[in-house]
Amino acid sequence: MNWVLTAIGAATMTYITAPMFLELLRRSGAVRNNYLGESVPVAGGFLLLWMGCLWVLISSFSSLSQDYRFMANPGLLIGLAGLGFGFMGLVDDILGSREQSGLVGHLRELFTGRLTTGALKALLGVAFGLVLAMGRGWVGPSPLAVRLSMLVVDGLLIAGSANLLNLLDLRPGRAGKSFLLGAFAVIGWGNPMSLLVLPFVGGLIGFLPYDLKGQAMMGDTGANGLGAVLGLTALYAFHFRIRLLLLVAILAIHIVAERVSLSKVIEEFPPLKALDRWGRPDP
Repeated sequence: MNWVLTAIGAATMTYITAPMFLELLRRSGAVRNNYLGESVPVAGGFLLLWMGCLWVLISSFSSLSQDYRFMANPGLLIGLAGLGFGFMGLVDDILGSREQSGLVGHLRELFTGRLTTGALKALLGVAFGLVLAMGRGWVGPSPLAVRLSMLVVDGLLIAGSANLLNLLDLRPGRAGKSFLLGAFAVIGWGNPMSLLVLPFVGGLIGFLPYDLKGQAMMGDTGANGLGAVLGLTALYAFHFRIRLLLLVAILAIHIVAERVSLSKVIEEFPPLKALDRWGRPDP
């Protein structure tokens, strides 16, 4: 199946069904105050993740041969990444509090014996990232120590990408636009496997108009899921050295975010500020 068609299908279905889904969230009480203090539905990213997963799995399974190993199916792994990390974000959206912020704050609470949804998400995220990296394939002719090192880097890249998009999800459309930039960079690298991200690009495009207008938040659900999808796709697209550099950059951003507001950093750089505000109705 043409991957462009899957993107169009996911975008269309997400855009059409989003109003009903967002109204369902509002009626169910799944709302949160945004940065302007307005009460809007949260966890709207659940819809776009499911649409992306449906289309990527339909397209992947339609091209399977009889001897294709089930767990080696890249479409299945990317679908699992989106839904698995999205579910972790959903738990944080519904059950989490905002008493603690930042990864360090959640880990500090964990060391005192108090488990927060943020710490739970971080621990499960690293574990699930390692499993996904293992499912992608880590057995080969290289020495065991080298393969284990690659596995750790790849697993942390998936988990780090998921949390990075979550850190950016503080203004309407910011996480979504960041995902699009990352997805186009991965696709532009030229590896055909990177086209697996297109159904999620489509799902996001269908949801983005509601996000940009402040009518809904994709929440940790959408940001975590999309970040994990992008991280896993990067494993297929880039060589190990590039993946290692990406991980270092992601860790550096996390360190900066613990000390400085990323929103403040974006506001102080005109190009980033212009991109961040593009499509948003607020001044």
